[in-house]
Amino acid sequence: MKHLVSKRIQKASGSVTLKVSEEINKLSLQGRHVYNMTAGQLSFKPSSDFIRTIDSQLNFLKSYQYPPVAGFRELRDKVINHIAHKREVDLTDFESIVSNGSKHSLYN
Repeated sequence: MKHLVSKRIQKASGSVTLKVSEEINKLSLQGRHVYNMTAGQLSFKPSSDFIRTIDSQLNFLKSYQYPPVAGFRELRDKVINHIAHKREVDLTDFESIVSNGSKHSLYN
């Protein structure tokens, strides 16, 4: 049985970020001290206070299932309101996307 794969998927290449991250992990296993700033992952455990704060801010979510492609509207609004307040800018008509990362957003 022949499996069909879309042309878009056939043209997709591996992530340079992940390739570099893999190389950094190899160097770390060799005992080299390397700061891995490629994949946007923390190299340390966040403080308990930070985790509790994030948890309390996400209590408005009604589900932990797959979100809409652009992210939950309530979360998107919360992010926009936070940025508008912190930077003192008007983002009334601004649209946003909340995703797992930039590649996810760009691909969608």
